Amino acid sequence: MIKTIATNPYNVVFELDIIHKAFENGLDLLYVFKPKFTHREMEEYILSIDSKYHNRLIIATYTDLAEKYKTRGYLVEKEKFGAFFYNLFVLKPFLKRNPNMWIFSQVKHIVQLESLDKRAKHVFIYPVFIENYNDNIIKLVDSTRLNAMKDERRVYAMGGVNISRIKETEKLGFGGFVLQSAIWRSPKPIDSFLSICEEISPENRKTNII
Repeated sequence: MIKTIATNPYNVVFELDIIHKAFENGLDLLYVFKPKFTHREMEEYILSIDSKYHNRLIIATYTDLAEKYKTRGYLVEKEKFGAFFYNLFVLKPFLKRNPNMWIFSQVKHIVQLESLDKRAKHVFIYPVFIENYNDNIIKLVDSTRLNAMKDERRVYAMGGVNISRIKETEKLGFGGFVLQSAIWRSPKPIDSFLSICEEISPENRKTNII
């Protein structure tokens, strides 16, 4: 399973230290979730992360930064795949120049996976485990369907993923997971991350993302 952490949208005390320690302890990907960042702020944030980890970052909005710093992934909103001018002048040229870039997207319903653009080979599905959420997905997840999609794309569980949910995440057939509150609300983020990783079945612990 691919182990991913999504940053908090707002700055967190010792955030960069936590990120670097997580990478040192086996983190596969970091989704830089900073929706209010300007272009300059996003670039400064990327530069604040050791360059040896740039190929493990996922960013959104700024294709030029994804290309410049050779990030592992770029996230495209589901709706943008159908935008004619965005496709013609932004996405297609970007993919042509960066054929090895992993394209990510995000959906809120399991059924949306079937209509999602095929170029999105990596998909965050949210919210999966959040309690009392109107669009809670867990009741609709079909492990047979997820397993059937493995050759087409990797689907990541996001939302409410914590140490008590990892076994269920595996059982449902997710190819990865995204941690957020389990890390940023923990008094000991790295200990929490390591404990979660230990819950992954041995055969699913190793991943090849580079």
